[in-house]
Amino acid sequence: MSSSIGRHRFTALLLSGLAGFAVLLAAIGIYGIVAYSVSQRRYELGVRMALGAGRGRVLSLVLREGLGVVIVGLVVGLAGVVVLGQVLASMLVGIGSLDVPTLTAVSALFLGVAVVALVVPARRAASIDPTEALRNG
Repeated sequence: MSSSIGRHRFTALLLSGLAGFAVLLAAIGIYGIVAYSVSQRRYELGVRMALGAGRGRVLSLVLREGLGVVIVGLVVGLAGVVVLGQVLASMLVGIGSLDVPTLTAVSALFLGVAVVALVVPARRAASIDPTEALRNG
């Protein structure tokens, strides 16, 4: 029995590893893009803080803008799944072309990964010293 499902087990393990690597790459990519954006907008964020925007306001600004891009990506990705649903259904055993629980779980996973990846640069943006940002800008 074990040898008969060995190939399927190996394929599932390989696909799981690649999926985990894809999630890691997505998190690194989101972090990199937002961190670069924050570094490019350091002067602007310093001006905002100098004019009275609090740390919470800057933090929510960076998180909101980052999540907006992530949500657009999720919508485009889900549209791609709907379009290519028939191809996916022929490759995945026991999963229909529009398996709503799976799509919801994957979307929630990527949204969670995005939030974790956004928190570090958002906190860094909220801790900008306005006088130093204005002096170096």
